[in-house]
Amino acid sequence: KQKTAYEICACLVGSEMCIRDRYQRRVREHRRIETNMSNAAFRLGNVARRHNAAIWRQRRREEKARWADFKASMAPALEEMAHQRNAKTLAANATYTEAQEALQRRKNARRAVAQVNDAAHKVKQEKQYAVRAEKARVQAVVRHAEKDAAAAARREWLRALNEDVAAWHETPDELDYARFRIDDAKKFKFFNN
Repeated sequence: KQKTAYEICACLVGSEMCIRDRYQRRVREHRRIETNMSNAAFRLGNVARRHNAAIWRQRRREEKARWADFKASMAPALEEMAHQRNAKTLAANATYTEAQEALQRRKNARRAVAQVNDAAHKVKQEKQYAVRAEKARVQAVVRHAEKDAAAAARREWLRALNEDVAAWHETPDELDYARFRIDDAKKFKFFNN
């Protein structure tokens, strides 16, 4: 509880004891003035906010109108730009298509050349194989002919030797010599080729 002026100082008399009441009246007046000022400021703020909102809406409408006018004025230029861009795109696509076709033609040409080279190589290999086979066949024929000739020569030599032996005198020494000649020829000349 707040003390009165008399309780604070007992020597106070008369109107001096109303100091506390004057202070409280001043406080109440100050608070009332602050409240009124606050209410006025709040009302003024509301008015300012509404005014600002109206101004903002008006500016927004003006900006939209300006943007619509700008778009309307720029529509022909934009259409021309779009047409030019489409033309460039078509030209680029045509150039790309031509380049791809040329590349494909070069690939096909290289493939055809490779096929021709492969076919020529196969023909060359087949010719080489045929030449080798013919050479091997000829060599085989020559070897068989040489073997047949050697066999015929052996047979002829043996026949001549047999005739010579038959014509010799049948003495033991001559027969032993003939057998030695036959055995020697069989061992070293004909059967060790």
